[in-house]
Amino acid sequence: MANTESLKEIKNHIEKYIGEEISLVTDRGKRKMKTRNGIVKNVFRNIFTVEISGEFGTSRTASFSYSDILTQDVEFIISETEENLVLEKVDVL
Repeated sequence: MANTESLKEIKNHIEKYIGEEISLVTDRGKRKMKTRNGIVKNVFRNIFTVEISGEFGTSRTASFSYSDILTQDVEFIISETEENLVLEKVDVL
């Protein structure tokens, strides 16, 4: 089960990057991965939001939970340093 302290750690780490450009790699199953670039907009109690750049100058806001990172369904990569926020994989029941 996900440790509350681990989720708080992830939240605190992401808070440092509000306004920064990041890359998110999402696991869509069956070895399908999708990479998106965007800017961290907000950090809330259970989720964080990212403004994702699209084609033709469009953008949209997507939300992700901290447990997505904890379970490694989403990789959070800081674009500037290419640092990857990875914690030990935890299966959430």
